[in-house]
Amino acid sequence: MAYDHAMKLIPSLLLAVLPCAAFLQEPAQDTKPRAVVGAPAQAFRVNDHLGQLVAVGGESQRWSVLAFYPKASTPGCTKEMCSLRDSSAEFDALGVDVYGVSRDSVEEVAKFAKDQSLSFRLLSDPDGSVTDKFEVGMDGRPVAKRVTIVIDPKGVIRARDEGVKVDAHGKDMLDMLKRLQAE
Repeated sequence: MAYDHAMKLIPSLLLAVLPCAAFLQEPAQDTKPRAVVGAPAQAFRVNDHLGQLVAVGGESQRWSVLAFYPKASTPGCTKEMCSLRDSSAEFDALGVDVYGVSRDSVEEVAKFAKDQSLSFRLLSDPDGSVTDKFEVGMDGRPVAKRVTIVIDPKGVIRARDEGVKVDAHGKDMLDMLKRLQAE
């Protein structure tokens, strides 16, 4: 009889204990890496304006600047990329690789690079995979926000500039890089 009574209680006890067990479990972790300062930058491979496959990220001997911009050959993006172009020698002296990144096709970035005599690589991200990795997509639109990410030689994101001033971007990035490299 005691056995029958116990068997009837077990389902009730389980119903009482199971909701409590949920609190004992570890909270679900967001497995999506966040592109924030101090986080490791995700490595990626895309084509540049010459149609060559470029690998960026991970440990390297140089710093990297990823200048995401909305659309090739538009006025603001032209000013921004030309500002970076005009500082190319100083970036090189600091050991910095500069990349312009947009969701434009290889053909569009090739024309842009040629028309503006850009001296650094423009990366084509038509499927938005790189834009997504660095969380710089413009909600509901197939373009990137104007955001610049600085990655150190160990592959760590050291800066995220969301307040890009297109006319002074090259100088602003040089000032930031000198400060970061001095730390």
